[in-house]
Amino acid sequence: EISIPGATGGAYLHDLAIHPFDADEAIAVLSNYNITGLYRTTDGGQNWTPIEGNLLGNGQLPGPSLRSAAILPLTQFG
Repeated sequence: EISIPGATGGAYLHDLAIHPFDADEAIAVLSNYNITGLYRTTDGGQNWTPIEGNLLGNGQLPGPSLRSAAILPLTQFG
């Protein structure tokens, strides 16, 4: 079970990407429109931080529809 404090009600977990070399790091994709849909943990899910940036809609549409995520490390050590 995943509990993400601050996540919008009505959203559901659509995908969970786990770092291939560090199981404590993961990205959760919450699906629904017009919500913060990406959250990241680096401590095995004890704390989640919203991933922000240029993910918002353009004001014409209700925002992005997120469905999946991936963590692609450059090497096993970075």
